[in-house]
Amino acid sequence: SPLEPYAYPLISLLYRDGVKGLFDFARGDYNFRPKDKYISKCHLCFDIRQYLIDRNDGSFPELSPQGFYTDMRSDVSTTSGSSEGK
Repeated sequence: SPLEPYAYPLISLLYRDGVKGLFDFARGDYNFRPKDKYISKCHLCFDIRQYLIDRNDGSFPELSPQGFYTDMRSDVSTTSGSSEGK
């Protein structure tokens, strides 16, 4: 891996094992439970990262800024109903 795993554990995991590796890690170490469906593996990866940001103790500095995940969550909730009735 071109990055130091101790400094970037999640990015190193993604590089080495892909989204499946991140999924296995989040499920095994953080009890992540996936939704029924995802649009793509990118959507799954984002959901995992959002889950981890909500439950970690700051041990994943690569998941920053935390506000990005908070902003994305509020953007999704405010736009999810915007196309109804069209």
